[in-house]
Amino acid sequence: GNMVAVVRKVYCKNSVPRLGALIPTCEDDCYFFYHVPLPFAEDERVSRLPSLSKVQPSQDQLDAVGQLIDDMDLTQIDEDEDPYSELLNPAVEHMNNLVVFKALNPESELPSEPSVTIKNLLQPQSEILNNASTSLDNIRQLFQLEEVEQKSYRRGAADVFDRSTSPDMEVDVKPQNLADTILGLVQSTVTEIGTVDPEGDFLKLKELGEPFSKICEQMQNVIRKLLFTSSNAVGIRKPLSALTSLREHCKKMCPLTFNSFIASFKDDLVEREHNEFWDMIVQDKLGLISSLESEESVVSPDEAEIFYQIKNCESLKEENYEKEAEDMLDML
Repeated sequence: GNMVAVVRKVYCKNSVPRLGALIPTCEDDCYFFYHVPLPFAEDERVSRLPSLSKVQPSQDQLDAVGQLIDDMDLTQIDEDEDPYSELLNPAVEHMNNLVVFKALNPESELPSEPSVTIKNLLQPQSEILNNASTSLDNIRQLFQLEEVEQKSYRRGAADVFDRSTSPDMEVDVKPQNLADTILGLVQSTVTEIGTVDPEGDFLKLKELGEPFSKICEQMQNVIRKLLFTSSNAVGIRKPLSALTSLREHCKKMCPLTFNSFIASFKDDLVEREHNEFWDMIVQDKLGLISSLESEESVVSPDEAEIFYQIKNCESLKEENYEKEAEDMLDML
């Protein structure tokens, strides 16, 4: 059958072991293994890209790209020529140059940059660049790139007070924005989601560019903490509101993250008999994110609806346990 070996790969004594799979392969009567590194959850990188159905190129943009491809076409060669056998590999040539340099200059350090000859090998031919210059200029005009500035959410004293005056003059305090400014100074120090204002902390960390998977995990831990370990005075309003906020953001960013969490969270609620909180989840429809709510979800509407059902197992009463125990002893 199809089998692989899971192995640890270590480059040297002090390096970190890497898990990988050895896949047996046979080609040209030669047996060998392919080594494939195994990914883990922390290796996942979720990139949110615009939908291709929403961002459509214009006909002028399509024509410009097509013209660039035609201008840089390398397939038109003579049948008698074989340019591929004459092409030099820049990496191999650079390595050979370094070996020769070290042999001739054993006491000298290796050059930090490749030679001019190697750099020329990495550049397209001049006639191709000349042919494509007009097409490249056309693409620059049709595909405008806009630099998105990273907003700074950290505010200091210069933002609170007017520093345009000289040191001898009285500082003008802006009373109309003072309350908001002080609040901003406090909020800018948020480094993780807390139990005081989990929704606000979540939004703040998201605006600061923290990885979405990281703040989702923090939000999940806070929801569990508020419901399972906090005092009864907290109630269910705050964790329910945090769960609602988490679901709305995951619906747009990564529904799989929320669906995995809510599935395990449901088991915990049923096991700990938090019936009131589960009833609120069912009432507000805070279960699995279906494919109708997010295109990235693989959960069908029927599966999302079935999720709200709890299979009640018939529990045995204490006397039934005792009766079964006696029957088992009689069988011994």
